[in-house]
Amino acid sequence: MYAQPARSGAGATAAIHGAGFSLLEVLIALAVLAVGLAGLATLMLSAVGTTADAEHASMAAELVMARVHELRMSPTVEPLALEALAPEAFTAREHAAWLHAVAVALPGGAGRVCRDATPDDGAPGDLACDGGGNPVIKVAWRGHSLAGPGTRVLFHEIVP
Repeated sequence: MYAQPARSGAGATAAIHGAGFSLLEVLIALAVLAVGLAGLATLMLSAVGTTADAEHASMAAELVMARVHELRMSPTVEPLALEALAPEAFTAREHAAWLHAVAVALPGGAGRVCRDATPDDGAPGDLACDGGGNPVIKVAWRGHSLAGPGTRVLFHEIVP
């Protein structure tokens, strides 16, 4: 058998570099991986915030509907006299308990029962009422969503 002669020059350099990855290739791969992981972390944080906001919206809806049911079951309101539903239908103690439940259940939670002809007007988080129109139950809280942090408002208009 004949021994192969040793390579020298350009052929030897190509054989050595072709055997593995260069430091530059490894650094580029790590940079691409870091960008991908940063994007994934941002996505996860967004998902957690959106989930929390959805949970708060669900809790607000539950509090509003509980208030509607309390109004409908109130002994001071005649059955089917929905136009009579107003803040006066609650005792001060019932109303204070509901406001406390809203404040405890929602971050920055606030609630209001009033008459309002245009319940969805005004600035976000504004629970002001104009005194006309149908009875309205409003709940506001601090929330975070894809649109960013801000005040969210949920209202339920009681239509006779």
